[in-house]
Amino acid sequence: MAFTGFRGTANGSVQTSYTDQPGVAVAGMLAFASDYNLVDSALVATAAGIPCGAGVQLVTNASTEPGNLQVPNTLAQTPAATNLTIADFGGIVVFDEGSQSDTNGVPGWAYQRNARVLRNRRSGGRVYVNVNSNDTITVGSSTVNWVISGGSDLKYAAGQFTGAALAGNATVGYSVAITTANYVTNGVASGIAMIEFTG
Repeated sequence: MAFTGFRGTANGSVQTSYTDQPGVAVAGMLAFASDYNLVDSALVATAAGIPCGAGVQLVTNASTEPGNLQVPNTLAQTPAATNLTIADFGGIVVFDEGSQSDTNGVPGWAYQRNARVLRNRRSGGRVYVNVNSNDTITVGSSTVNWVISGGSDLKYAAGQFTGAALAGNATVGYSVAITTANYVTNGVASGIAMIEFTG
């Protein structure tokens, strides 16, 4: 997907209608304003961009990129290996007024934009994520699993979250259990659920 410089319709960001029953949340939306204090900025290193609500790796960039004034110089990228561990999990990409949309209206951050990332090592951060169409989330029994590589069956994509570990093979895909996070709301297939980091 390619993220453009606006959210909204293909012709711009002008709102032509609105609903009196807006959705509860969208993927990447923080649950409370205070959660923004747990957010960092990182330059997007994935060429296709990163959708809001995706789990990312944060890696140190040895070279200086324009616009990235963070020290150390940090890049956000979707996972791209099958041997990652929880130590490689950097956090979840946040939806805010600076994010963009792809041509399907999916919010995210384009390549080399400064994305906001809710860091996983900061206890108490709460953020909404998409529930995969193959999953349902049940508080207390579902575990937070970060998809690090999708399978050939195309059911899961890197950066998504699941409520149970994937099989760990080329057909289904690979995931990492994020033991420092819990689901705090239930979620139906293709819906949303809230994750809270516990530190």
